[in-house]
Amino acid sequence: DPRESLAYKLRKILMMKTRETLCTDPYVVDDRLTPYDEVLKRSDLLVIAAPHPDYATVDTDKPVIDMWGLTGQGVRV
Repeated sequence: DPRESLAYKLRKILMMKTRETLCTDPYVVDDRLTPYDEVLKRSDLLVIAAPHPDYATVDTDKPVIDMWGLTGQGVRV
């Protein structure tokens, strides 16, 4: 259910503070969201704000803010 997606709420907050904000959610189809692979390529910083299993194995050398501690490589908030 897209109404439960944290991506929309977080996107709205971050858009006020950043030059560009990309959001993805593997369980929601919406033109405002960016495909996962594109987010990984284009981002300077990744914020994992939902405990989706897809995010637990993110393979990146970019800084990660991992609010759920899924990856074991990011900052847990």
